[in-house]
Amino acid sequence: YGYSVSVSPLHMAMVYATIANGGVRMKPRLIDKIIAADGSIYDDCPPVVEQRVIKEKVAKDLLMALESVTEKKAGDNGTATRAAIPGFRIGGKTGTAKKVKPRGGYYEGLYTVSFAGILPVDNPRVVIMTVIDEPHPTDCNPGGGTVAAPIFRAAAERIINVLNIEPSDPAAYEKYLAEKKLADEPKPESATKATAGSRRPNRKTR
Repeated sequence: YGYSVSVSPLHMAMVYATIANGGVRMKPRLIDKIIAADGSIYDDCPPVVEQRVIKEKVAKDLLMALESVTEKKAGDNGTATRAAIPGFRIGGKTGTAKKVKPRGGYYEGLYTVSFAGILPVDNPRVVIMTVIDEPHPTDCNPGGGTVAAPIFRAAAERIINVLNIEPSDPAAYEKYLAEKKLADEPKPESATKATAGSRRPNRKTR
């Protein structure tokens, strides 16, 4: 697993935000602005640039590498294809770490899993950091790509609507929405299903 450095989810989000910003690290903030009851701005909290960390070209190359993590390719799928949203270019990275024992060593079978994603890669607007502590899935292995990535996708789909983020491929996104809507619709009961008392008694031929 290559453990060496402990970081918080905020630290990781800042790393991916730096990549999304072309290599420029911003000061993290929780509040954009405070608006008074009359609509005037009581306190403004504009973005603050801290420093350039990596070259812009390096940041772009990293974005392309992160995008390959969510892509489905013949015989070579990424580790987080469950984070993908058709029509949008999404980049990110999974994380699967064994939990540390209080007196050293690692627990077997206990993990913290994560997925950090950037949306969209071609014009970054959002970074989402998803962390799950001690997942116990019943239908897959407890990994970042299997547990955290689908949660990222669900959050990203809502943020796309809130921020009106334009898809890279509108046709693919519209097709995805149509298929999703169809899948979510309740299935009608089969017309051939027999109900209690609906069968006619057998008649004997004389």
